[in-house]
Amino acid sequence: MYCTKHIQLTCALVQEKKNTEIPFIRLSLAPCGGQYDGSEGVVLSPNYPLNYTTRQTCSYYITVSTQFVVFGQFAVFQTAMNDSVELFDGADENARLLSSLAGSHSGETLPLATSNQIMLRFNAKSGQSARGFHFVYQAVPRTSESQCSSVPEPRYGRRIGSEFSTGSVVRFECSPGYLLKGSSAIWCQAVPGALAQWNSTTPSCIVPCSGNLTERRGTILSPAYPEPYPNSLNCLWRIHVSEGAGIQIQVVTFATEHNWDSLEIYDGGDMTAPKLGSFSGTTAPALLNSTSNQLLLHFQSDISVVAAGFHLEYKTVGLTTCPEPMIPANGIKSGDRYMVNEVVAFSCEPGYTLQGHSHISCMPGTVRRWNYPPPLCIARCSGVLSEMSGVILSPGFPGNYPGNLDCTWQITLPTGYGAHIQFLNFSSEDNHDFLEVRAGPQHSSALIGQFTGSQIPPLLLSTTHLTVIHFYSDHSENRPGF
Repeated sequence: MYCTKHIQLTCALVQEKKNTEIPFIRLSLAPCGGQYDGSEGVVLSPNYPLNYTTRQTCSYYITVSTQFVVFGQFAVFQTAMNDSVELFDGADENARLLSSLAGSHSGETLPLATSNQIMLRFNAKSGQSARGFHFVYQAVPRTSESQCSSVPEPRYGRRIGSEFSTGSVVRFECSPGYLLKGSSAIWCQAVPGALAQWNSTTPSCIVPCSGNLTERRGTILSPAYPEPYPNSLNCLWRIHVSEGAGIQIQVVTFATEHNWDSLEIYDGGDMTAPKLGSFSGTTAPALLNSTSNQLLLHFQSDISVVAAGFHLEYKTVGLTTCPEPMIPANGIKSGDRYMVNEVVAFSCEPGYTLQGHSHISCMPGTVRRWNYPPPLCIARCSGVLSEMSGVILSPGFPGNYPGNLDCTWQITLPTGYGAHIQFLNFSSEDNHDFLEVRAGPQHSSALIGQFTGSQIPPLLLSTTHLTVIHFYSDHSENRPGF
């Protein structure tokens, strides 16, 4: 038995004798272009459901009965950023442009056609490919001469107004970080002898590459966010707030191609100012503070690999206080006053060692600065522990430990005491990276246990007051440790 729907796909059910294999049936993939009629239907990108074929332009012509108009919606839409789909309100590309889409969209309502014909043109000439589109259309009754079609909200923005009769005005605005491309307001106008129409198409919300920001707070996004940013970018954003104020940047998300695509932040209005930092990969501080009322951000991407990009929020802060110091990972900050001569103290969670200064002070002067940067909290390789209880962590914990480690921790207790040792986590490269516990300070001291792999060791008891823990890792595969 064979069944066919439209011209895109063919399905077949094959009846074979018992105990014989059912052969594969060749799937007819969607074509490039075509004529479509009937009260409803589906249009698919070439090669769908596989990624579309590239370097071609496909035209699809859709016609419904003359007493109806065409309503369409994309159930699936994903193209390369430089490939686009255009919908025309008529039989060819000379008709009014209903919509032009690129990138990723799904389920959004498209403007209603004013005739019983539309043309869909797919431009796939960038050389890159993606999943493509699945367009569903149907014939719907014509709107009245005094009522315009419904207006969708722009992606990453919102529509203000829900009245669509002639004379009505609908306004649009974008989410923070996006820029409106198109008219900020459209109105429904009567057309003698035809359907009421909007005077312009729905605008879109895009991420600008560069800009001058003067508001007290704002958002900076990488172009195309939340989609990956394009190649070959060279973007500049200048933040300039009122005199006497400073700027604090919060890094919400950050991911670029490591070492090749970078964001540089300058503590002033141009690139001659001191650099607050150059950030690449997935490493960027949670907070950055200016020492003046200006910041310059410079983002560059190369010609190859891209990544998810970044989302930054900025706000003005007073320069009469020092900027809020960042709390180190696995650390604790004590003190929340940042006026001149105020002191903030730092300590580390159990198992971590403070690297840097445990106390920093807000210095007087024309520019408010701390006398030292905030410290770091690190898990050290080796140490002497003499407290009656404590925590030992592998270097880098909770991340993976480095290669080529040879670490020794000595637990020194008063004579007459032994040590209970409990492992809460344990993961090392099996048979290559291992931990051993000895009842004494020498390599020849009695071995209490040697452990490798991912099984958590049992509770250990050392009956001597000196217990030594050794950890070794080779040059290759690393794990989260212990």
